[in-house]
Amino acid sequence: MNRQIPLNKWLYKALIEKEMDGFSVLEIRNTLLPDTYMLFDREELRKLLYRQLYKLLACGFLEKRRDEVTRETRYFKTDAFRALQFVAAKRTQLSLAHAQLKNSEYNPFISHVSREKAQFEAELRIVLGEVDVYKRVLTTFPEQSALVEPLYEKSKDYSAELLGRINALSKLSALPQ
Repeated sequence: MNRQIPLNKWLYKALIEKEMDGFSVLEIRNTLLPDTYMLFDREELRKLLYRQLYKLLACGFLEKRRDEVTRETRYFKTDAFRALQFVAAKRTQLSLAHAQLKNSEYNPFISHVSREKAQFEAELRIVLGEVDVYKRVLTTFPEQSALVEPLYEKSKDYSAELLGRINALSKLSALPQ
């Protein structure tokens, strides 16, 4: 009888049930997205798959091939993989309250608002750096104020706009769900 090896349930679904072979990480991720959208966003799922595929590579169950022309990496099942019998790994079930809390934690709206807020905060830091540089240039070279002043004012206005966006997104993320 073949030895039974536990395999992550998402990889089991793709590799065993859907019989994927010669796939890229993005292909397997896109195959699993409809089943996992409530648990993982695209990036989290991709990272999980990379970790699991790395383990299978290290055990010799998968082979990694890179096409030098397209620079695309594909994963292929090895004979060792085919010789074994895999079973979907059984994880302990979360308590119902904990599972509901976990599901409520992933809210696409909150996730989107948080990402957008982080983007605006990073942009604000950059613009504030520009404002500091323009201030220094104005104090060092006051004769160039006709050239620098419009840039300085534009950056100040844009920083105020970004701050308004960040404040609005902060209020949105604080709304009760």
